[in-house]
Order: sequence, then C-alpha cells, then structure tokens
Amino acid sequence: MKHTVKKAAAFLVILTLAIAMLCIGASAAESDAEKNASGFSFSALTEDIQLEFSEATIIGTYCQQFFDFLETNRDYHYIALGVLALILCFFGYRLLRLFLLVVGFIGGCYGGFLLYPHVASWIPSAPSYIELIVAAVFGIAGAILIHFLFRVAIVAGVGYGAFLLSAPYFVDVPNALLYRIVVSVVIAIVAALLLKVAFVFATGLGGGLIAVAQLGSRAAALGTVLYENEAVFSYLEPIGIPALTVGVAIGLFVGLLGILFQFANTRRRRA
Repeated sequence: MKHTVKKAAAFLVILTLAIAMLCIGASAAESDAEKNASGFSFSALTEDIQLEFSEATIIGTYCQQFFDFLETNRDYHYIALGVLALILCFFGYRLLRLFLLVVGFIGGCYGGFLLYPHVASWIPSAPSYIELIVAAVFGIAGAILIHFLFRVAIVAGVGYGAFLLSAPYFVDVPNALLYRIVVSVVIAIVAALLLKVAFVFATGLGGGLIAVAQLGSRAAALGTVLYENEAVFSYLEPIGIPALTVGVAIGLFVGLLGILFQFANTRRRRA
C-alpha cells in the first residue's frame, strides 16, 4: 500500500513538473509570437506540415495531389467532418490509441523532414531516398513512444491544451502565467484520474455537436428539419428558443447516446 502511494505521489510530482515545463515553454512561444506577427498558430503548423510532406522525396508528388484533392472538394468537407464526428461520438475511446499512433507517426515524420537537412550536411553524397528513411524512422519512433507513454501523452496533451485555452480568461489577471499553470496541472491530474470518463464525455458530446452542426447546417434535408421547420419554431421562437438552440439540443442528445454506447461497449477496456 505504501509503495502504491509513493508511486502515485511520484507520478503526480513528475506530471506537475512536466505540465509546468510545457506551459512555461508555451508562454515563451507566445511571447515570441507577440514579437513576430506571424507567430505560432495551429493553421500555420498545419501548412508547414503540408509543405514538408509535399516537398518530400518520392512521396511528395502524391502528397501534393492528395492535398490538392482536399482543396478542390472543400465544399464537401462537411460530409467527411460530420461522418468522422459521428464515429468519434460512438467509438472515440476505442479509437483513441489508433488516433494517437497516427498522430505520433505523422509528428515523427514531420520532425524527420525538419532534421534531414542536418543529416544531409553530414553526408553530402547521400541518396535522395535517405530523407524518406529518416522521416520513416522518426515516424515509427514517434508512434512507439506514444504507444508506451499512452497515458502520459494524453495527460500532457490535456494539460497543454488547458493552458492554451485558458489564455482569454486570464488576460487582465495579475500573475496570469502562474494561475494558468495551476489550472492546467489540476485539469491534467483530473484527466489522469478519470481518463476514460473524461475522454468518453469529451468525444461523445463533442462528436455529437460537431456532427449535427456540420450535417445539419449544410445538408438540405437536415437543415430544413433543424433550422427551417416553421411547424416547430413557430412555437419555440416566441419563448426565446431559436433554431440554433434546437440544433445544439439535438447534438447534445446524439452525444448522450454516444456516451452511453461507449460506456456499454468499453466496460472491460482500460486506457
């Protein structure tokens, strides 16, 4: 019993230090972003990853064709997003490890592409396909690392995400960085203790809301039911319930079904 308590205490200490380091690093990145108008953003990172993959040897042409295909069919993205959101809503927890493996592999490949120019400087006459080998090695390493540090990766990601999302709420607060780190650590600890519950609720509700928002706002049949149904809204709007509220309510209902489905099908499954 004492050994278990010591292990739990050590884990919490390491977790606190890790989240604090991540948050301080993010704070430094934010400071640099303020100095540079083109600072870090998720869209900028996505564009950079696309650029690295499209310029890669051998696979670059195929990657660019794939990105062009996505851009050409942008008008139909809502279908893919809606379907993926429904899958997330009902199977999010079961697909968590697979999702992290894909993220780890892509992130590792991206790191390999960034590192390759340094490798090429050491071996000037290296064949061009060495770049792909370096990226693949880093990608596999990233996937393996995520696999063995599954819980740590989830908790660290939750804490880091909480730190980023908490920024607007501490704009005019003295010692904002300290408060944001504390909030991030607390949320990360809660996520560590209630990983399955937190993830099932997040994927269930998030997937349900996104699915209804994407499919309901763009699909004509659903749009008529959710946003233009006069038979329903003629009674709801006079009492202050607009169409959007109904859409959100339906999204929450779908999310609740997803939560119940996930718990019913993952009773013996541990993270």
